[in-house]
Amino acid sequence: MNILITGASGFLGSALANRLGEMDHHVSLLVRNNTNLYRLRNISLLNIGKCVTDLEISQFIIDVRPDVVIHTACCYGRNGESIIQMIDSNIRLGAVILEAIKGLDKKISFVNTGTVLSRDVSLYALTKIQFEELGGYTANSPNINIQFINIKLQHMYGPGDDASKFTTYVINACKNNVPTLPLTFGEQERDF
Repeated sequence: MNILITGASGFLGSALANRLGEMDHHVSLLVRNNTNLYRLRNISLLNIGKCVTDLEISQFIIDVRPDVVIHTACCYGRNGESIIQMIDSNIRLGAVILEAIKGLDKKISFVNTGTVLSRDVSLYALTKIQFEELGGYTANSPNINIQFINIKLQHMYGPGDDASKFTTYVINACKNNVPTLPLTFGEQERDF
């Protein structure tokens, strides 16, 4: 199968790219120009599009002609990103990809990694939900060749995860005998 993955430098995207590559799928990665791909094994076997402009993204998608797009790219807002940067990553990039695949003359499955968080929790949650709504609307439009699948992810963690993410942060703090962890009151619910 011909699979295009966005966000392949991240924890989930890199795990998918590595596993799907091992399963002999043809894997292409759409990444930012300055992306560090240290999490990827057998990088020489992957088709990598380091795209900056909408036109470059569209051309890469036309060249790749994916059967499936797995959209894991996102911006959490943990590093002080602006509202514009959050919208660009969490809404606009997906919209550019949807527009590009609409022009292909084949049925394409677009798998979006959404969120279980409520839209009022954070700008991350709001923008992820807005793209989920946009993707569903686009796929349900007349004469569209896109099957839009939204997967609402809970909390992921594991080897190679970013040290700033909650579970890894807590585990590392415990390993290092950190006496106090600045946490919330613990009223949120997560499905582990």
